[in-house]
Amino acid sequence: CIDAATATGAPTTDKDGLSRGTSPDIGAHEYGGTSSSSGTAPTSTLSSTPDAPNGENGWYRTAPAISIVSDGSSTRRAQWDTTASSGWIVNPGTLVAPEGRHTLYYYSTGSSGVAEAVRSCAFSTDTKSPDAPIVVSSTHPEPLRSYSTRDLALSWSGRDGASGVSGYAVAIDRNQSSSLAGAAETTKTSASYSGLEDGCWYFHARARDHAGNWGPVAHFPVNIDTVPPLPSTLFEPLAGDGAIALGWASASGDVTASRVFRSTEAFASSPEGGTNQVAAYEGNRSSYVDSGLVNGSVYYYTVFACDGAGNWSMPATILALPEKGLQAYQTALAFSTNRSRLNYGQIALLSGRLAVQTPARGIETAVVPVRIERRTPGEKTWTTLTTVHTGADGAFSYSFKPYSNAEYRAVWAGEQPLFAGTSSRILAVKVRPQVSLAASRYYARLGATVYLGGGIAPSRPGHRLLLYKKTGAGWARVSWLTANRSSRYRIRWRGTARGNHYFRVFFYPDRLHDAAYSRYIRITIR
Repeated sequence: CIDAATATGAPTTDKDGLSRGTSPDIGAHEYGGTSSSSGTAPTSTLSSTPDAPNGENGWYRTAPAISIVSDGSSTRRAQWDTTASSGWIVNPGTLVAPEGRHTLYYYSTGSSGVAEAVRSCAFSTDTKSPDAPIVVSSTHPEPLRSYSTRDLALSWSGRDGASGVSGYAVAIDRNQSSSLAGAAETTKTSASYSGLEDGCWYFHARARDHAGNWGPVAHFPVNIDTVPPLPSTLFEPLAGDGAIALGWASASGDVTASRVFRSTEAFASSPEGGTNQVAAYEGNRSSYVDSGLVNGSVYYYTVFACDGAGNWSMPATILALPEKGLQAYQTALAFSTNRSRLNYGQIALLSGRLAVQTPARGIETAVVPVRIERRTPGEKTWTTLTTVHTGADGAFSYSFKPYSNAEYRAVWAGEQPLFAGTSSRILAVKVRPQVSLAASRYYARLGATVYLGGGIAPSRPGHRLLLYKKTGAGWARVSWLTANRSSRYRIRWRGTARGNHYFRVFFYPDRLHDAAYSRYIRITIR
């Protein structure tokens, strides 16, 4: 680690700031810019713990603690990665090598002012493990989802901040938390596996850096499912004027979508359709109204079910004949709320159920959009609050925090021409605002002035409130209050009678909010 006593890496000036020249002899005398034979340069010795790299490839896996010793009463100087004259640490204590590759420069100056040549020692330090590799798959990208392909393609990448990644240990098995003990090291960053059996597999990877540090193991789950769902059960279709309503039930619990084909010639044999097959519907509903048909014509319907892995079932088939003159089936919307009055900030739950008034089996109202509408009392125009979808039994719900009084209803547009649209009864939900009240002091002397104030939430600037006071048995009005632009109010009260005085504020109801009281406060006049 020690340079020779030459100008290599040395400061450009001596201890007095004089230039050393272009080729100075740094190990010689150095005082006042002239040479002298009266002094000799001291010798610095560097030691470290550990005394040699304890990692691989010349790297320290433990940060070395470095000491510089010089003979006599010399002044020691050291600094990292530069020999600039302004950065020297004088008489340093124990130095610890930072992470990465760094060079320590050091030298000593004797009591006579003679400085030795600048010495240097390089340290490569990596005490930290590499990060867990990031694993991705082009064939099975979502770890929580199942896939129908048995062929797996993976790639991974690691990161190490100091010495860099030198290799990886990888494996694939059924063990959720493999430690990769004994796994062979590789420099590859991708792998492919073919013919994996159904079930959950786990790909494991960990990185190793050039210093020999191993990082944590990354676990990447792979779910394979090649078993198709069972065919759906089709119910007797409902026929209408130029329309057919189909209903079906999934025979497997993992069905996520259905695909319906229509033809006037034959059933479909493949989920891809085929000649003269019309893709009538694809989605997660279990019923569908097919309109625009020719009355008196026979239609061939084929339904395929798809699971979360992308496997398609065998076909389920049925014939249907649209007929003219049939009336639309009536529908009904039940609608209710868990509370008709609530405090501002509380949650209201609107729920209901959509039902088709027909004895025909299997014509469900699942996964259809129901619009929840809102209007302020006294207004005629409805606005859409949200759109929800019904569940398998036609039920729906929506929770939210109302901010003011309102009326609500649920609306279904229907599916013409077989199912008429409908709307529910109107529900009224009233909201009590939050009214706060506080005092500038709660204990005061007789005749003292106390300030009372508070606010309204949600904001109601300009709204009038009434301050009540209770001294004996009953409450009495004190004064009207008006909320300012910030929905705050304030009033001054003077205590002219000893004892406990109780106050509260009343919010008068209006079209937007229900009546509300603040909590009461007590002021004691002594």
